[in-house]
Amino acid sequence: METAGTRHVLGYATGYGVAQIAPFVLSLRAWFRGEVTLVVDSDPAMLDFLAAHDVRILHRGRVTGWRPHVAVERLATFDALLRRMPADASVLLTDVRDVVFQADPLSPAPTAIEAFEEPGTCGDHRFNMKYITALAGPGIADVVRNQPALCVGTVAGPAGELARMCRTLLMLSARPRSAMGGAFGADQAGFNIAAHLDLVPMVRCANFSRVATLGLVDGAGLRIVGDRILNPDGGASPVVHQYDRHPHLHAHIRALWSVDLPERRQLPARPILSRLRRQMESIRRRMPELR
Repeated sequence: METAGTRHVLGYATGYGVAQIAPFVLSLRAWFRGEVTLVVDSDPAMLDFLAAHDVRILHRGRVTGWRPHVAVERLATFDALLRRMPADASVLLTDVRDVVFQADPLSPAPTAIEAFEEPGTCGDHRFNMKYITALAGPGIADVVRNQPALCVGTVAGPAGELARMCRTLLMLSARPRSAMGGAFGADQAGFNIAAHLDLVPMVRCANFSRVATLGLVDGAGLRIVGDRILNPDGGASPVVHQYDRHPHLHAHIRALWSVDLPERRQLPARPILSRLRRQMESIRRRMPELR
């Protein structure tokens, strides 16, 4: 029997409007009665929508000094939340915008950290290898090059183990310097380093198990039967990630979960100072690092 506080789904959804996260929230609540926590912006429409679907709302804290990309920053928030839970609570840490649910994502309960494979090896993903090399050097990059590529966008496991994982990834992401280590991509690189060097014990799960990661999958082999997206073998995974990379799947999910909502909230243009800061960070990443 499900006990309050023992099953959690955690996600970061800043920068999005209701239409972009409606498929995530509505499909999750169709199957899952555990606790759901999302970090979001202070948008009244968003807050009303989440409250209506029993989603706990958090806002990004004010950070001074080193502020990494939100993909890395979220690890610190996840760690703080995880440490407040029972160590054996079942948790899914997940992306939000491109994730939809087709069954209870935490049934059966994970007994260890589950790292989900995506197509190819680490060496097949040039972006991933760039950051693996930046964080750990070319020697480590060669060690993990032929290992399965693992996706940090969906990770399941016991809360205590996931908290330690988040702290390990933050440590890895702070190297070799904040300009590179805190950038988008450092979280994925650190995750693969931690898994393949056994810095964090993980069970590596094949694609199309608990999670189907579809970004690099041939869309021709992905069918829709009824309301479900089927895997190439005809089965259906509880969690579908990166469905929006395939137009027929994206259209299906939008029609199913958010057809009456505006497609996208128009975000304000990035201020000039913010653009300048990003350009300076890009220049620093290309300069030789003094040790």
